Amino acid sequence: MDINMRKQKGVTIISVEGSMVMADEGFPIMKRVVKELKTGQKYFVIDLGKVEKMDSAGVGELVAINVAVKEKGGKFHMANFDEKIGKIIQMALIHKLIPTFDTQKDALAALEEDGAGE
Repeated sequence: MDINMRKQKGVTIISVEGSMVMADEGFPIMKRVVKELKTGQKYFVIDLGKVEKMDSAGVGELVAINVAVKEKGGKFHMANFDEKIGKIIQMALIHKLIPTFDTQKDALAALEEDGAGE
């Protein structure tokens, strides 16, 4: 799994490429989010457009990130996933916990409405 992070208008955008599966030891995305939370960052978008596979460990990591961000008073959105990943998200009911958007642009716009970038 490759993870790239960048900031735009007060939002940390996390782009993931590869597989979010149990074999990716140590939940690398969560570690990076916690590091950002410690700096006071509260708004996050995860772009899943290049994720090829996801299992229950990947689902669990998304839920754990959402919990950690909410505990700090922040917001976490998901964006840009294909039909296969979308089915996993729906089956696991994650979309009921974490807002999902078709594009990064839409997710960023929603966060801006919630006060990101101020």
